[in-house]
This record gives sequence, C-alpha cells and structure tokens, in this order.
Amino acid sequence: CEGFLDAKSGHKKGLFDDALRNAIKRFQQKHMIYESHFLRKGTVETLARSTLQNDVLALQRSLRERVVDAAAVIEDGSADTSKGPPQFTTSSSTKQPVTNLADDLTTLVAQTLGLDTAEGALAFFRRHPSFAHLKAAVRLPPRPEYHGPAMDLSIVIDRGDIWYDLPFDETGKALPQPRKKFPGFTLLVKHRNQRVPLIRWRTTIGGWRAEQAADGYEYYRYKGSDVGPRVIRNVVAGPVWIAPESTPIRSLAKNKFVFGRRQPVVNYNELGPGYLSAYGLVAGYFVVPGKDGRPDWDNGIRAHGSAEYLSMYSPTGFSHGCHRLPNHLAIRLYSFILRHRNIRVAGDQTMDYVRQFLKGDEVYEMRLPSRGFSYQLEPPLPVDVLEGDIKGEQKTPLDGFVPKPGVEYPGPPPALPDSPEARAGGGAASAADASNKIKRKSPAGAAAGIEEGEALP
Repeated sequence: CEGFLDAKSGHKKGLFDDALRNAIKRFQQKHMIYESHFLRKGTVETLARSTLQNDVLALQRSLRERVVDAAAVIEDGSADTSKGPPQFTTSSSTKQPVTNLADDLTTLVAQTLGLDTAEGALAFFRRHPSFAHLKAAVRLPPRPEYHGPAMDLSIVIDRGDIWYDLPFDETGKALPQPRKKFPGFTLLVKHRNQRVPLIRWRTTIGGWRAEQAADGYEYYRYKGSDVGPRVIRNVVAGPVWIAPESTPIRSLAKNKFVFGRRQPVVNYNELGPGYLSAYGLVAGYFVVPGKDGRPDWDNGIRAHGSAEYLSMYSPTGFSHGCHRLPNHLAIRLYSFILRHRNIRVAGDQTMDYVRQFLKGDEVYEMRLPSRGFSYQLEPPLPVDVLEGDIKGEQKTPLDGFVPKPGVEYPGPPPALPDSPEARAGGGAASAADASNKIKRKSPAGAAAGIEEGEALP
C-alpha cells in the first residue's frame, strides 16, 4: 500500500485485519478513491498500477484544479447525457456543445509544460526541484460566449428516489428501501433565453438520522431536504457548524493526542473550520427571501463541502438534510459562482459562542469565535429543489421524534428544537402514529446510534 502498511502496524499476513483496513483507507484517501475500506474494484485497479503511474494521475488531478481555477471554468463533461453534451445557441444562431473545458484545458496545459507523460513529469521535477514560487504562463483559447463577469446562474437539485417510510419494523428489523435514481446537483446558465446545464454532480439529501432530544435520550428523526424555490444569499468560506442541542453528545467529544498523550477534547474537527467539519471548506446557505422588510427564513439547509465521501457515493448514504459535495468540487463550484456574479465581501462573521456539555464524568467547554468568512451574492442565486420520486406508502415526511426500537423511554418524545441547525430538514406530517408502533422493551440506551453514511439498523 505504498508504505502505509509496515512491520509496526501489527498486520498478520493473510488476514484482512484492522491494520490492513487502515492502510487501505489511507491509500484510498491519497488517490481520491471513493469506496468503502475494502478491496473493491477501484482500489484493486489502483493497487495494480505502478507507483509512478499513480503519481502521474495525482499530478494531473492537482493540475486540473489549478487550471479550472486560473481559467475560471467549471464545465467538466458531467452534464452530458446519452445523447451527448448539452448545446447552446450562439449569437450567430448556430448550435454549439458545452465542451469539457476542465479536461480540454488541463490537457493543453500539461502538453505545453511537458507534463502529459511520466517521462516529461519526471524531467520537469528534476529541472525544478524547488518550485514553490514558480509561475507558468500558458495561452488558453477564448471561453464560450456565455461566460462573463455577471452570468445568469441558477441551481436545480433533483432529490431522486425518496422513502418517507420507517426503515425498520416494530421489532427493529431493517426494511429494504432501494434507490435507483440518486440525488443530482445541476448548475445552469441562462443564455439567449435558454437554460444550459454546465455541470451535474451527485449530491445528498436527508433521511432517517439519530438525534438527542431534550430528555437526554436518542430518537430517530426524518431529516429531509426542503422542496421548492430557495436562494443562496451567503457563501461562507471556512464555515463553522453550531451543533444544536439535538446533536448526540457522543459526537461532540473525541479522544486525540495532545502533547503526546491521548486525552478527550471537544470535537472541533466536526464543528470547523476545516475540511473534516460538518460544512467542509465552503458552504452556500439556502434561505427563503424575506418580503416587506422581514428577515429571510432559514431552515438550516446548506449546499456544502464534505469529507464524508461514503455518504455521497454509497447506496445507503444520506445527510441530515444538506446537499453535500466533495470538498474540491464545492471549492470549484463557489469559486466559479463568486467570479461570475456580483458580490459584496461581508468578511469575518465574528461571534462569541460558548457552550458547556457533560459527557460521562467530563465537563467540556466549546468556544466558537467566528461563523466563517462571508460573501454576499447581489442578487442572490436562485435554487430550485425538486420533490423527486416518492416511494413507499408514506407520501409526506414524518415530523417529530420516533423512538428507537428496543429502547425503554421515560415518556412520550419531547417537542422538536427550533434553531435553524436543529430544524434542518424537518418534516411536515405527525410522527405520533409511527411512534406508537415501536415497542419499548429493553433498557434505556440499548440501541446504538447510527454513524454518518450508514444505513439504519
């Protein structure tokens, strides 16, 4: 595994043990392989290539991000269909396809700099052993005529196949809820009275998640994704997630090596800022615009970066209502939007958030000095979230806490919290009937919660 599995790892030859699984995990992260930590197809194919071949592919990935940023493009061929790429009408009334500018321009730059082959890449690094301040100028072709400093952009999110039914029966046995059509995120530009898709990426929607209620017990709750028109008014770099009271305490603290000692600390990796945080490296906030001087209505839904890749690419992956993108694609998206829209730099959104919580016998203090660095879109960017195809018998989302099967509770579920982060993805129909179907027969806390990207038990 390119040095990730060594003699000190404790691996036993011939066994697929934790040491080997951790080595595969690090190998997948290095090569941007979005699979579970087993020997699946993409991982095996990458392991079969030489280290030099894998390094060349990594160089091309890095170069692609530099090129799309420098050229201020986003088109990557993902909007193509079985009929080919989408087309747009030019000023001369001719039809032209939306080309894969990310690949085309990256290939051009690689060829110009001699980085298109392994031999050329090795020669480049030998000529430039240190190139932290090296700059290269490459003449690029003109961008398509729909490009400009103030593009009429919009976003459409198709939620795909939706299941509102409880994913388990009264005994806690999992019920199958297959999805053939997964959520899709499309960025479009309006050009000469036509809406032209530029990219179409896989994303996430909400589903059944574990939440902690005011009584201190964990329940299940349907955390859906809002349907209908919204806007993105604020784009926040380095966003911070303010964990609502309904967040399970077990996720707010973690063990971490501090000065060589393993000790419990507040889980700032989850809160942010940082690439591992709940909102990733950048987020767009979905709101319903306020009218007649009233404030925007924020239901806690964001389109943001994430390192939870399995929640985006596995059949059983869900979010808590937000629309996730891999961090590098989220950066591409919002960099493109900010460079092709009128914006106002609002700057650092300072705050003085302090919260204490108890986990076991330890008292933790959480401090968040800033929400992140904000850019305001003027006018805001239109977003339309489509309902999708509703499967199963339940046709509307259940609103409220649903007891976990096999857990004994002190009484009926408490009322839902009301902050935007806690509201995120709240349903509309009553969950009381569903709650009454769940048997409460084992000691409190017997049922384990679910982790990000995993199916319900």
